[in-house]
Amino acid sequence: MSGGLATAVHFCALIALLEYQLTTPLHASMIGAACGFLVNYHIQFHWTFKVSGPHSRFFMRYLIVSGTMFGLNAVIFWLATTPELFALLKNLAYPKLIPQPKNIAYWYVQVIATGIVFLCNFLVNRYYTFRPIKEREFNNARV
Repeated sequence: MSGGLATAVHFCALIALLEYQLTTPLHASMIGAACGFLVNYHIQFHWTFKVSGPHSRFFMRYLIVSGTMFGLNAVIFWLATTPELFALLKNLAYPKLIPQPKNIAYWYVQVIATGIVFLCNFLVNRYYTFRPIKEREFNNARV
């Protein structure tokens, strides 16, 4: 649920920035990712992983992981927009009954990047960022 909401925020920002030509596609993706980041942390902390403990520990880990995922999104987006791959994405079939957005190839690129980042982000946050604190670790962190 948190990932879905963060992804929706990411895509809304990306689409708005691209459709109104406010920035480059790569920058639009990065701005969207940053907006999704702001939504995602609190939902994951309180609801998805339901952890207790100091925010300082979890938030610092979350910043490191999110920075890495931000970079991964940028690299995938950049690689997928190389002329050869981008030409392939531009020529993908699109339903004729639905008006095609003028920047549909960038949507495809973002779907690919989001799929990869979504999976990596969940796994790393589950097993590293929001890993439950053992009782001894929790007592040492409070001192």
